[in-house]
Amino acid sequence: MECLPPASIAESMVASGERKANLSVAHLLILGVLAGAYIGFVGQFFTIVTSDLSQYALYWQQPSCHGGVLPSDSLEPRGA
Repeated sequence: MECLPPASIAESMVASGERKANLSVAHLLILGVLAGAYIGFVGQFFTIVTSDLSQYALYWQQPSCHGGVLPSDSLEPRGA
């Protein structure tokens, strides 16, 4: 893989942004639906994988901690 200088990386990012900004509404809707479906599938997969995690993992890896949501008692220090 070729190492590029920062200026050419910035130019390619600007070109990519301009290309995306000029997409038609139909393409934007299609890409939005596909992105939502991808996020939904990944979330469902993560839920399925972590639903049985507590019986295979350590005590601190509980299913109540998946999805980026912490249980309210985990915000307090232990022993308080």
